[in-house]
Amino acid sequence: MVATSNSRPPKGQPVVLYFYPRDATPGCMTQACDFRDAASDYQGLGARVLGVGPVTVASHRKFADKHGLPFTLLADPDKEVIQAYGVWKEKNMCGKKSMGVERTMVVRSSRTASGGSSLR
Repeated sequence: MVATSNSRPPKGQPVVLYFYPRDATPGCMTQACDFRDAASDYQGLGARVLGVGPVTVASHRKFADKHGLPFTLLADPDKEVIQAYGVWKEKNMCGKKSMGVERTMVVRSSRTASGGSSLR
């Protein structure tokens, strides 16, 4: 399923949010497929996995369909959710600085909220 960033899971359900920079890149594909392969583990815990990226619904749909992703990808092209979670950061690749999404996983539940588990 692909949705916009204003979609919300049911109240009280634990949520695993993972943030990634782009669809169809090797690192993002590996990350998404790892979550796909562990989907039954998350379901067994009653948790919902949501992937968040700064791309379009169409891009997410193609990516999800190609890799058989059983969880929702949230399209956040305006980076509202990405910035709210503080994962829009300056990156340095080969001496060139640019802004982008830092791969991050955040676990939220009705009892606690924890975050900042970087997957770099």
